[in-house]
Amino acid sequence: MKKLLLNPVKIFKFALLFCVLWQNNGLARNSVKSVDGRLIFHYDLRHEPLITRLIDQTKLQRARLFSFFDEQSGDDEPVQIYITRYKETYQSLVQKGIPEWSQAVAFPSRRVIVIKVTTAEEIQRLPEVLLHELVHVGLYDYAAGDLPVWIHEGLAQWLSKQRLSLQEKLRIGNALAANRLVSFKSMDSLLTFHKAKAELVYDLAYTAMDFLMERYGEEKVRFLLKRWRANRDYDANFYTAFGSDFIDFEVEWYAWLEKRYRWMILLNF
Repeated sequence: MKKLLLNPVKIFKFALLFCVLWQNNGLARNSVKSVDGRLIFHYDLRHEPLITRLIDQTKLQRARLFSFFDEQSGDDEPVQIYITRYKETYQSLVQKGIPEWSQAVAFPSRRVIVIKVTTAEEIQRLPEVLLHELVHVGLYDYAAGDLPVWIHEGLAQWLSKQRLSLQEKLRIGNALAANRLVSFKSMDSLLTFHKAKAELVYDLAYTAMDFLMERYGEEKVRFLLKRWRANRDYDANFYTAFGSDFIDFEVEWYAWLEKRYRWMILLNF
């Protein structure tokens, strides 16, 4: 895994800003917890039970995630994870252009993740969201910072959740029936989409990665990711990794998608 040159001054400023903003939201007591030498959680001490539960809930999935990126040497800087219950703190920490529907943002080059948990639904999704953002950091180290969005989000979805929910499957079925799938190229504009369209993009990216894993296996998918380090040519990378070009993949994935999810529209009735 390539080494990252971190800027201690930037990290210090980021942490300082976080603490100041947090203090402005009440009598918060900042707490720090290191996990496995890889992760450092920053949070309000009043939320200690939430963080302890989060760490326990994601233990097995974190091990699976780290094992996927098999070149990790273990001597990289730990990922700093800031968890806040305040929207104002979250908005102040993330960069401009991040949509309101987002719950978390990863800054892979800085090895920083910011997550908000302001509602019961966000608390319920917290384990999945943490794992999702950790994949983005892992991909930045493992492959390249300029992977296509659908690969980034597809693998993040695939490694952070067990399977699609019934609601997500139904959303795909309805999109197929209405002929309103989002193209892989259009997915690069994910951050400009409204919430409903963004949710469909996450679902479709998951299915694309699920298809690749089912058809070719993890080793060949890892090889595809490594190819992107030196070459951004879709056809060349897909042909080298899978023996067929990107157009073949799109055609085969669409047929697989139709067979697996189109019938879900029956659940509408």
